[in-house]
Amino acid sequence: MEEHESESNDEGPVQTSFMTSLRTFAPADPKKSTTAAPKAAPKATAPKASAHASRNRKTQAAASKRTAEVPKVAIGKAKRAKVTDDLEMCMDAATEEPPEFSEADKDLLDGFVNRFAFAKKLEPPLADAPFKSYIQDRITKLNALKNDVKAKRRSALRRQDKENDPLYIELGKLSDKADTYMHLLKCLLGTAQVGSESSLIQLMDASGKEDGFEFNGAVIRRGLKSMVNDDFRLEAWENLVTKTYESIQKRFVESEDTTKADDFYQLLCTQILQKLVRTAGSKFKNKDWFD
Repeated sequence: MEEHESESNDEGPVQTSFMTSLRTFAPADPKKSTTAAPKAAPKATAPKASAHASRNRKTQAAASKRTAEVPKVAIGKAKRAKVTDDLEMCMDAATEEPPEFSEADKDLLDGFVNRFAFAKKLEPPLADAPFKSYIQDRITKLNALKNDVKAKRRSALRRQDKENDPLYIELGKLSDKADTYMHLLKCLLGTAQVGSESSLIQLMDASGKEDGFEFNGAVIRRGLKSMVNDDFRLEAWENLVTKTYESIQKRFVESEDTTKADDFYQLLCTQILQKLVRTAGSKFKNKDWFD
């Protein structure tokens, strides 16, 4: 003991100074520190929801998403199914063979076509009264033929194919042609109007080109006369002395009366002017023109 104490006491000033320096750089003992380090302020955080409430919100959101997507998927499937069905129907209709046209139906249709032929060749007399009688006779016969077509068409409609029956379809076309022929005859007779966008001569030309109508000189004169009447009615004086006059020169057909194209043109203009004068005189009758 005495020897150890003597060794401790034998430490010199150099050792003491070195130990003091080590204590200076050594970290302070937290247990021996009397001054507590300041604590950092706690960070402000939002209140956390409970785990149960969070699970409920996630479940509701997933359910809402599924609910919103299901109708779209259903609608999309329904549209695709409809398009597929329509496409299949079109393909079936395209590949379906048309109903068979029997020999009896062909003979019946040919018979009607031949009976319509009489209306396509018009050769009335030139005089006014016989002309009207001739056209009226054609209208009566055509109307009777049209009624026969309608009766056969109603009978064809009672077949298995109904409106798709070939005879029913062809008879309908004949009925429409009969209406066209009837309209032309009535216009020639003066009991029907041609239309604001056409004239009698244009209607005759279309009938000749599309349906094979043939007209004699008496019918052509009626068409040319309608051109002159239209020019007077519309006061198309320049057209009257140019295009209408040229058409009469080209298309006029001489008949048994030996009338020439120039004579016919002058006669028409004179007749229309006389008619206008008589009409004006009847309107202003008993009025003093000199007041």
